[in-house]
Amino acid sequence: MADVATLAEGLRAAELGFDLIATTLHGYIGSPQPDEFPAFALLKNLVRRTSVPIVLEGRVRTPDQLKRAFDLGAYAVVVGTAITGVEWLVRRFIEGTPGSRRK
Repeated sequence: MADVATLAEGLRAAELGFDLIATTLHGYIGSPQPDEFPAFALLKNLVRRTSVPIVLEGRVRTPDQLKRAFDLGAYAVVVGTAITGVEWLVRRFIEGTPGSRRK
């Protein structure tokens, strides 16, 4: 599996024969800060331009984002912090509560 940040990296990974390509590094290294999270545009372009299964990984936080990823052709979707980060999840709810103070 190749973890990529950009379309160019994904296309190169396909040329090199990787079995899977994941958007894991999108927005972290190798490119300017993207306008969109999760990496839907990168996913869409990789699906269109390669025959390699594409994994959307990174910043998937809602069931609607999960569904959109599969609608765009994702082979698989990695959901991490939104499920395993209990403190992160609780903090989001606290911040949405009237009268809460952000820390």
